[in-house]
Amino acid sequence: MTQCADAAGSTTDSAVPPIDRCKVNGRKDILDTVTSDDHVSRENRPRTMHRRSFLLSLSAIGLAATACSGWHGRRGRLRILMLGGTNFVGPHLVQAALGRGHQVTLFNRGRTNPHLFPEVEKLRGDRYPDRGEGPGALDTPRTWDAVIDTWQEAPGCVDLTARMFAPRAERYVYISSIATYRGFRDIGITEGSPMIEAAGRVGSFDSELGYRTRKRAGEQAAEGHLGDRATVLRCTSIGGRNFSADANEHASYWATRFLAAEPLIVPDDPGAVVQLIDVKDMARFAIDAIEKSLGGAYNVVGPEQPLSLRDYVRTWSEATSGRSPIVWVTPAFLAQQGVRPFDDIPSWIPESDSEPGFYRISNARARRDGLTFRPLASTLHDEIAGLGDPASLRTPGGMSREKERELIESWQRMGG
Repeated sequence: MTQCADAAGSTTDSAVPPIDRCKVNGRKDILDTVTSDDHVSRENRPRTMHRRSFLLSLSAIGLAATACSGWHGRRGRLRILMLGGTNFVGPHLVQAALGRGHQVTLFNRGRTNPHLFPEVEKLRGDRYPDRGEGPGALDTPRTWDAVIDTWQEAPGCVDLTARMFAPRAERYVYISSIATYRGFRDIGITEGSPMIEAAGRVGSFDSELGYRTRKRAGEQAAEGHLGDRATVLRCTSIGGRNFSADANEHASYWATRFLAAEPLIVPDDPGAVVQLIDVKDMARFAIDAIEKSLGGAYNVVGPEQPLSLRDYVRTWSEATSGRSPIVWVTPAFLAQQGVRPFDDIPSWIPESDSEPGFYRISNARARRDGLTFRPLASTLHDEIAGLGDPASLRTPGGMSREKERELIESWQRMGG
């Protein structure tokens, strides 16, 4: 699940919020606790000369390509280039495009789930120009109706491909995150709300930049090169089947708890809400955006209205046949015991939180343009199926079972 908040409303990655809400598929790696100038490792950074040589070749491609003004937004079988396409959200995007009858080509290294989609064309290479074969397979005059980019590492890679395809693609869809907003104190954040500043990082090949900076710089790269032909999808927590080998921390936490057949703690916080987007809903909307020529930014957030934490948890219970009894505990008790919202209990942001807008993002624009939502139960069933055996997960996220058992015993001793 993709989630991020800066409690201080900072425009940099240097502030460490009291509640770490920044996770990619539940891993604590979106909001890095280093500043944007910190460098953990430089061993894999691209060599400048090779990169410059590659960038010089882009001008020749642009001269040979079809002019942007020649695009007419045809609605037949579209030629879609998927950058990646085999990890978590990628396969869902590919399936959505194939399901509409479009022609899909994948560009990736061929390392993650290479068995997927044997029927589609596959171009091999690397997003970094100085790693492996680099993006040389894309270095042709070939044109596309759309390019879909889910990249979350160095923004220079997005800048490179956005520049490359500006004269050769009708639309460039970049999958981003609500992490790019400056803060979440306001309820109903829209696509026009203040963003973090990352303009100076657009061309950076430093993958150690904070996640928020990388994603915002990626947005600016796509928008800078393609203008209104760029579509930016800012997703909240993403639910559904994960094709990645990495566990979805939020999903695995609730799945392991509810499948364990023993009591589990849930905050009795009636005002707490949850937002997430089913990966299939996101993928369907991405293809809609291509077919309808939808440009600009969209908050891809579900469900239609914020879901109460109570209903979210009850749906998990129903999806797992109610095998684990719920122990409802007051937020005051949890605070006294040092339980951290969102970190120790994923998906919980107290009603009294200093940034109540985190799970109250406006999805009005996306709904107006066709975003629809699957039932939550379907999303959770897909998540459970994608996890395999929850007991085998090494890092299910949240507090340990031992700590949870101790808290339940303490609560019951108090008469709870």
